[in-house]
Amino acid sequence: MVIVTTSTFQVPIEVCATLAFALSGLIAGARKKLDAFSVYLS
Repeated sequence: MVIVTTSTFQVPIEVCATLAFALSGLIAGARKKLDAFSVYLS
């Protein structure tokens, strides 16, 4: 029997959301032709 809790679903969703946010920041930085340090600060 598998115990399903809200954290079972919450953790993967939060990881996906964090990765999506980071990827969107990288894409925005690349469009503005920023270097890695500038992307980190923005």
